[in-house]
Amino acid sequence: MRRSAILGAHRRCFIATWHSDLSAERQPWHVLRMMFQRLLLPLFFASPVAAQMPMTGAEFEAYVAGRIMSFGSEGDPTFGVEQYLPNRRVIWSTGNGECTNGVWYESKGDICFRYDGDPEAKCWAIYEEGDGLRAEFTTRPNTTVIFETEDYTVPLICGDLSS
Repeated sequence: MRRSAILGAHRRCFIATWHSDLSAERQPWHVLRMMFQRLLLPLFFASPVAAQMPMTGAEFEAYVAGRIMSFGSEGDPTFGVEQYLPNRRVIWSTGNGECTNGVWYESKGDICFRYDGDPEAKCWAIYEEGDGLRAEFTTRPNTTVIFETEDYTVPLICGDLSS
């Protein structure tokens, strides 16, 4: 018998034995299907937003340090302006000339702000997107989403505060 005929017969015998000896879960087609379902299929349905993680305090600090940024929301393109000062201090203004001093800090994966005269922390999940920041208000979830709109190059003018 030729060597190729012997090897061919051996391969057929091995494959037939392997298929018959394995349970349905160990058949090659089942293994491939499981790999597809568990590894590849989730990649087709994963959205970039779902996979995106909020910024950490260090990432946020590096992004905002020394900047004066304006924010808008879906219904209000002039939501407010915030000036980011050293030591995580901020000045917030809704644009009417009145300003509020505050501080920001990281808490439970959110970036939180505490302003003078307001005992409630304002916490946000903040994401860096291609055209700026997007912040989702987590103090009262599903209520407010704001977006970075532009930077200012001059300090805030406040009626009762000097920035």
